[in-house]
Amino acid sequence: VIFGASKKDNDYKRWLFAPKWFAQNANFKVDGESWCYEDQESYCLRSGRLYTLAGAKKACPPGWHLPRDREWTDMLTGLTKCYDGVQNCEAFASKMKATTGWQGGGGTDEYGFTVFSSGYRKMIGTKMFKYEGMGEYAGFWSAQNGRNKTIWLWSMGRMSDKMVRQLAPGENHGYSVRCIEGN
Repeated sequence: VIFGASKKDNDYKRWLFAPKWFAQNANFKVDGESWCYEDQESYCLRSGRLYTLAGAKKACPPGWHLPRDREWTDMLTGLTKCYDGVQNCEAFASKMKATTGWQGGGGTDEYGFTVFSSGYRKMIGTKMFKYEGMGEYAGFWSAQNGRNKTIWLWSMGRMSDKMVRQLAPGENHGYSVRCIEGN
């Protein structure tokens, strides 16, 4: 893992929700496990890197970690005050979306979570890939809960005002990472 001199932990905006979360996508290079969208550095500067699951597990600096599925649920429940399951909550994704970086406009970023559309890196077979969804989609890895081997993503699209939980299509696809404080 290369944390780089220009992007140390203390350079990241933090979202003051208990526990603290990064208020921007991780942009730490993990060799062979992370990429800029379309391999262009300008996308990394705005939207962070896209990681495989293995890379996502190494992307957070010391004292921070890849959020577990339950931590995503707890954060969203606390944020929305909706206790019927996040999928049943009223619209809230626009309050998490950045004001720019989405086709057709952005959100209000009322919560300060600043989700830019980051797209994703889709594997095709074992050696081919393509980038998709810039301006339309943001997806975030979650870590497994205990012995459960199911891998979940938390995602939002430009046409929806929800953040949904979906099964990850594969560990080698590339999605964004947010880090949460603690080990």
